[in-house]
Amino acid sequence: LIRQDNLESELEGLKNDSQQCCTGQWALWTENQQQSLSNLQATVDDQANIIQQQHVAMQQQQATVQQLQATMNSQVNVIQQQETTIQQMQNLLSQLSDKLNGPRDCMELMTSGHD
Repeated sequence: LIRQDNLESELEGLKNDSQQCCTGQWALWTENQQQSLSNLQATVDDQANIIQQQHVAMQQQQATVQQLQATMNSQVNVIQQQETTIQQMQNLLSQLSDKLNGPRDCMELMTSGHD
């Protein structure tokens, strides 16, 4: 009976040791998981910041592109206006040339008959 009590006491001790070991292992595993989750959350936060920065940079680039398009459109308008002005000047020069050549032709007609 004493031996059975000793064995039962020893068995109870082993159960307690085993439970404490398992509890300790579980606590260690849980702590490791929490650390892993914390690390993962930090990585996700870093990635979110990078994405946000890229988004802001993309918006700035889009604004720059729009400004460049507006500048280009303005330059196209200026070039078109210059082309119109050049055509008008060419027309005026042609008219002036016709007027200057006209009297000469008339003078040639008037003088050619008196040779």
